[in-house]
Amino acid sequence: MRKVGSILFCFVPFLATMILQFVITIPVAGVYLIRMLNSANTGGINSLIENAMSFSTDQGFLVTVSFIYAAANIIIFVFWYRAILRKQGIFRRTPFSVIKSLLPAILLSFGLYFLVVYFMTLLQNLFPAWLELYSETLKNIGLDDPFSLNIGVCIMLILYTVVLGPISEELIFRGVTLSLAKKQMPFFAANIFQAALFGLLHLNPIQGFYAFIIGLVFGYIAHNRGTIKASVILHIIYNFIGMFIAALLPSSDSMPVYVHMLILAGSIIATIFGIMWYCKKSV
Repeated sequence: MRKVGSILFCFVPFLATMILQFVITIPVAGVYLIRMLNSANTGGINSLIENAMSFSTDQGFLVTVSFIYAAANIIIFVFWYRAILRKQGIFRRTPFSVIKSLLPAILLSFGLYFLVVYFMTLLQNLFPAWLELYSETLKNIGLDDPFSLNIGVCIMLILYTVVLGPISEELIFRGVTLSLAKKQMPFFAANIFQAALFGLLHLNPIQGFYAFIIGLVFGYIAHNRGTIKASVILHIIYNFIGMFIAALLPSSDSMPVYVHMLILAGSIIATIFGIMWYCKKSV
């Protein structure tokens, strides 16, 4: 019975972050509601109704909630993760050189990115409705065209996507969740467990599937390095590629088949090389 309770406790970080998102949404929604009421004084009841109907999909609102939510997660889970390390008697500075690991991190991130792109393409062809849901999700938060947003929202979205989001997610899943799960089950099962919850957090099938894939890789690397420093760096670079570099790449529709085969082969090689490099004893 105690074993079952300990396993169920591994769900607590996931449940805590979902509750935290709800708690943060309430005051932010209150601020936006006050703004809508003020606009109703000048625009009338029709303006209030129109704003209220678009409230849940307002990009400024969604980005603000995401930004505050990620920052709050970092504050909470960094203490939780440090407490776990202290309890396990392994709270120490783990040797890890960001400079030495930068090139392998870039190669691994690019390799993973293109492998995920091809996997997503397969899913989109098999399940077209999933693509619509995924596209709508990106559009709602502004990730389909972030630089068309006003400057304040754009800066918050960039910071959330490239910095705060990766750090908070690594703390929650590769930090706290994986550490708790490894105490109750073999690493293989614990890694699948945290990656599955990471995928579930994204709340749509396409993002869920690719989050599960990169969650497995990041979990394996964090476990082998004994620190989430490596997975944080990888996650930041991966998101940076998705937000900035991907838009500069030529359209895949214009590429001949042999180019796709070369990219796929290069992605596999880069991913394997990156994982093997990170699993060395000294990095």
